[in-house]
Amino acid sequence: MISNVITKKELIGDSKASQNSVKLDINPSTISDNFKDKKNYGYTQLGTFYGCDPVLLDDVNALITILYDAAYFADMTPFGDLSKKFEPQGASGLVGLMESHISIHTWPEDGVAVVDVYTCGTKKSCQQAYSSLKQSLQPKKIKKQRLIKR
Repeated sequence: MISNVITKKELIGDSKASQNSVKLDINPSTISDNFKDKKNYGYTQLGTFYGCDPVLLDDVNALITILYDAAYFADMTPFGDLSKKFEPQGASGLVGLMESHISIHTWPEDGVAVVDVYTCGTKKSCQQAYSSLKQSLQPKKIKKQRLIKR
């Protein structure tokens, strides 16, 4: 294994941080092998939901519950969550999964929610969690909906 030392200055361009360093163990053959093999690293389902209930989109506790429900519906394994309620309105929430994450960001004043489901699991579980979010948030319209193979 090759060991490289990269300074914080090189990482973030801060001359004051040049005394500190981060040690990275890198094996270039593994990196190139994974690239050549085109290994599947999971699936991401993204969507922008329009016409959602503004009261729901402003309720961070309800949103976190919706994210957990989506995870359980898709047989995913949550391990924790983060959330932030914004003033005067809006919220962001994320549920960490053993398989990756489910997140939401909302604009209640516009009735808009942006959702992101990422799993290193199956395409089916990604789509199931996304379907659960659609069912719970009941958008009138969905734009920029994408399923991406990683």
